[in-house]
Amino acid sequence: MAISNKKISQKEQFSFINYLMVLIPKNRNPSTDNSALESQIDQLVYQLYDLTDEEIKIVEGND
Repeated sequence: MAISNKKISQKEQFSFINYLMVLIPKNRNPSTDNSALESQIDQLVYQLYDLTDEEIKIVEGND
């Protein structure tokens, strides 16, 4: 499966930036549990690329 470059709106860019800004502190404290935020970012990416349930299973290694 080839993934092409995807152009996203400024609103979508801000969503990603907001999530990533919350994850930055993990670099300072690796024991911080950010799994919920990481899951939300994953969901944004899946929506961005219109992935099917089957494709998501492959990406997540649940095939």
